Amino acid sequence: MECRTSGALRRKALGRILDLFPDDRDVYENWQKYAQIYAMGYKDAPDNMDDIVDYWGSLGYDYNAGFAEGTRRALLRVALSIVNNAIKHGESEGYLFDQVQTCASPECFAIVYLLYSCLQQTEEERLEIAKQDFIQKETDDDDENIMMEYGIGLETVKEWKSEAPQNRPYTKRYHAADPVLLKGALAVLQQLFPDQQSAYDEIETGLKIYLTGFYDSVKRLVITWLKKSGNPELIIQLLQELNILFRANTPPDQIPSYIINRAPEHTKPLFQLLINFYKESLYENS
Repeated sequence: MECRTSGALRRKALGRILDLFPDDRDVYENWQKYAQIYAMGYKDAPDNMDDIVDYWGSLGYDYNAGFAEGTRRALLRVALSIVNNAIKHGESEGYLFDQVQTCASPECFAIVYLLYSCLQQTEEERLEIAKQDFIQKETDDDDENIMMEYGIGLETVKEWKSEAPQNRPYTKRYHAADPVLLKGALAVLQQLFPDQQSAYDEIETGLKIYLTGFYDSVKRLVITWLKKSGNPELIIQLLQELNILFRANTPPDQIPSYIINRAPEHTKPLFQLLINFYKESLYENS
């Protein structure tokens, strides 16, 4: 009997396509290659939320374990600071996620993705915050960086710049937009390796596809975790209530027990993790 699996059908279809369009063989072979790279990234990511929460558990009692544990907790605080800063300044979702992926671990990204999913803000509200943030800044920036930071198009950048103070100095940016970085890198590589530009493009594309697959898998993990109880709305509501208490600097002993008690059983470790981090931050800032 002929094999009818999706993989077999895909190979058969690809064979027929190459028969019909032999000149496009490189395109389709690249597609296969990049699909495999995406799948590798997807499979390499953490695959359940228990692993995410356990990442901040005890690693032991010797010096190295304590150092690693402290580093992990510090990175989560950095990631939470980045997401709070992004909301405050109206930064785009893509810019926020890019910063967290650059500065923190995949486990931190999972927490940030979950918390950002609970944000009660329309796109129009975010853009208004972003516009006021840009206009009130003391510095200007390249168009590409502004477009990425706020998630806007070139026409909107021009409109905002026309309303902002003129002749502002350019910022000393630590996290530049990909187009700006790539233009500089490509210019250097073209000078050093003029015959190898296509190889550079393939490697750069492959890395992007791998990371896309990896972080798509982390996002899927979070969505699956939310839906596991059949009531994701309750989890989001409780996280929102907890955030309100955190922002009000509520003493830990005044955080209502019903928040954890009402949470579905599989989510309680994460709620407890967030409360523990909140307690630590209050202690460190006291």
